[in-house]
Amino acid sequence: MFANRTLPILIGMLMTFSMVIASFIDTLSRDSYFILSYLSVIVTFWLVFFKKMSLFRDRAVLLVAVSFLLFGISRVVWSFLMNDDGLSIYKNYSPTASRIILGAFIFCVCILLKNELKCFFSNKYISAIIKALPLYILLYALYDIFVLHKDRVELDTNRATVTAYFISAIFFVSLHFCTQVKNKLNVSLFFTNLFVSNAIIILTQTRAAIAIYLLLSVFYTAIVFRKSLNIKKVSMVVVLMLIFAGTSYEFLYKSRINEAITETQGYDVTKPGGSLGDRYTMWYAGLSAFKHAPMGESFQARNDFISEKIAAGAISDSITVYLTVHLHSELIEVLSLQGVIGGVLLVLIYLSLLYAGIRNKNVLLIMITLCLAGYGLTDVLFFSRESITVYLLCIAVALVTGGKEDTAEQPLPINR
Repeated sequence: MFANRTLPILIGMLMTFSMVIASFIDTLSRDSYFILSYLSVIVTFWLVFFKKMSLFRDRAVLLVAVSFLLFGISRVVWSFLMNDDGLSIYKNYSPTASRIILGAFIFCVCILLKNELKCFFSNKYISAIIKALPLYILLYALYDIFVLHKDRVELDTNRATVTAYFISAIFFVSLHFCTQVKNKLNVSLFFTNLFVSNAIIILTQTRAAIAIYLLLSVFYTAIVFRKSLNIKKVSMVVVLMLIFAGTSYEFLYKSRINEAITETQGYDVTKPGGSLGDRYTMWYAGLSAFKHAPMGESFQARNDFISEKIAAGAISDSITVYLTVHLHSELIEVLSLQGVIGGVLLVLIYLSLLYAGIRNKNVLLIMITLCLAGYGLTDVLFFSRESITVYLLCIAVALVTGGKEDTAEQPLPINR
C-alpha cells in the first residue's frame, strides 16, 4: 500500500515542486531536490534489496542511470585527487557531482515505480500546473524587463544564459503534457506555450538557445502533431514562428548575431576576439591542454599550461579571465581536466540518453537530450548547479511520462 500509493505521491510531488519552483526560487528547488534525491537512494535500496524488485525491467533507462552515476563518481574522484591546489574552484565541481550521482538514484526510482509515478503525473491538477508553467515564467520575465529594467531575462538565477538553458527543458516538459490528451483546450495551450516559450528564450538574448530551441520546438511540434495536423496548418505554424523570430530580430538580437559574424570572420587565435572569438580561443586552448595531458590534470596545472601558451604569444591573453571559471564547451572542459576517461563518460551520458529515447520512442527525452548536448557545444551545463538540477528533474519526468512517440493518449487520471 505504501509503495503503491503514498510513496509515488510523495516522490512525484517533490519532483514537480522542485521543477516548477526552479525558475522562481532556486534555493527551494535545490532543497527539495536534495530531499527527493536522498529519499530516492533509500527507496532504491529498499525496493531492490528488501522488495526484490529488479532494475533490469528497463535496461535502457538503467544504462542512463549508470552513465550518470559513473560520470558523477569520476568527477568526485578527480576533485579529490587534484584538490592539492587548494583552489576554491573545486567547490563548484563537487556540488554538481553530488547532484549527478544522486540523480542516478532518481532515475532508478523512475524504473521501479514508473507506473505509479505515471499515474501521479496524469492527475489533472498536477498536469494543469505543468502545462501552465510557461505562462507563469512569462509573467516573471515581463517583471524582469519592465519592473526591474533588465536588458535580458534572468529570472532567479541572475544569469541570462543559465536561465535560457534550463527553461528550455522545462518548456519541453510543459509542451509534452499539453499533448497527452488531445482536445481543443490542450492543443490551444500547446501552441500558446510554443510561442510564449520562444518569446522568453529570445528575451534572454542567448544565441545558442534562440537557435536550438526554435528549431527543436518546431521539429517537436511537427512530430507530435504529424497525424492530426495537415501540411497547411503545420506550414502556417512554421511561417508564424519565423515571422515572430524575424520581427524580434531587429531590436533584440541583431547586434549579437552581427557580432558573432564579425568575430568569426576576423578570428585570430593570438588576438582578442570578443565573446564568440574568445570561445574559439578557449576551445583551442582546452584541446591543447588535453593533448598535453590526455589522462587529465589539476585545474591549476591546466591553467599554468595555457598561461605559458599565452606568455609565448601562441594564444590571446583575452581568455585569461575565463581560466578561473571554465572553457565554454562541455566536452573540451571535461577532456582538459578529467582526460580521456572523463570525456568518454560524458559522451556515454549523451549516447545513453539518446539510446533510451530512441528505444522507448520517447520524443520528449530526445528533445531534452538534444538541448543538453547542443548547449554543451558552446557552454558548460554540468558546471552550473541550477542547470544540471533542472535537467536531471526533467529527464526523470521524461523517463516516466514519455515514450511511444509521446502521442498516445493517457488513461483517465485517478484524482487523489
